[in-house]
Amino acid sequence: MAVVLIAFERESEQGAIEQLLSSRGHQVQKSANGLAALDAARREPPDAIVSDIVLPRMDGFALCRKWKQDERLQGIPFIFYTRRHDDPKYERFALELGAERFLARSVAPEVLVTALDELVAKAAPKPAAVTP
Repeated sequence: MAVVLIAFERESEQGAIEQLLSSRGHQVQKSANGLAALDAARREPPDAIVSDIVLPRMDGFALCRKWKQDERLQGIPFIFYTRRHDDPKYERFALELGAERFLARSVAPEVLVTALDELVAKAAPKPAAVTP
């Protein structure tokens, strides 16, 4: 299946999402902050990223902006999966930044998996990893 980078601050959230995605055959890479997620993706581009908005060192919006400005990463699907869905301005801003999906954590887990699978299937082939 796909290599999915997940960017969530709390280990409990990372673990729950990792379990969900790995049970569907995806390989998961974890990052606890936006800066580390961007660095990891630049070293070894994933097939998709699932990120929260609230992250230390670089929030999810800044991560998405930098992701979509990076020539090597911009074609890789960016999915927000967040509790911050109570105001439509968050979703509107995320989509303006280039995110492919903005999902509330209150949706059924299958919604995330289905969106991820659809986006990965439609995405361009990922760029090769940079060797130091």
